[in-house]
Amino acid sequence: MLGLAACGGGDSDDGPDDEPTLDLGGSSSATTAPTDGPASSDPTTGEGDVPAVRPAPEQGDRLEDRYAVWALELPEKKTAKIVGQALVTYMDVRLGAYFAGEADLADAARVAVGQPLTEIQGYAVELRQQKLHTVGDLWLSIDDSNVKVTGKSAKVSDACAHNATANVNAGGVAQESPTDAYLLDATVVKAAADIWLISDLAFTAVDDC
Repeated sequence: MLGLAACGGGDSDDGPDDEPTLDLGGSSSATTAPTDGPASSDPTTGEGDVPAVRPAPEQGDRLEDRYAVWALELPEKKTAKIVGQALVTYMDVRLGAYFAGEADLADAARVAVGQPLTEIQGYAVELRQQKLHTVGDLWLSIDDSNVKVTGKSAKVSDACAHNATANVNAGGVAQESPTDAYLLDATVVKAAADIWLISDLAFTAVDDC
């Protein structure tokens, strides 16, 4: 499974074009600006319409060996949208590491620092040691009301993650009955001109959101 109001001043998020286009990136290079289509997709998934949200699998279910993270909704305001996309891309890198059983350190460093970065690395190793990996889909809904940008920091509050991921064994059998949904709270910091990083992240399990 997922392993699972800012201070300062300066930049505001009062309109759709309040700041130049930003990428998310990490300690080195950055990713592209957000789009309104599927947030990201494992190569086995391909491209196309966002699939309908479905419930989390049950323990014992045999699951397809693939993963994908999708954006059901992103904010309309420009900076808030980029912050939302940063969180979506972080979750894709995170889920990809849990799928592979190892973290691509360069990819992880492009999207996170601190605790969110170490969680990618640590839980991927734990899964590999248990001979498990994570598969399935995750859908994120983030709107303008969820994002508060102040200066070089942004807070994401109560963003919705619909979860259909599970940890499976080598035969693809789910080893758990995970939660259907989470509320995500994150701190996203502006590390450089076009680079925003996830610096803190918390999950709250809920029945739905």
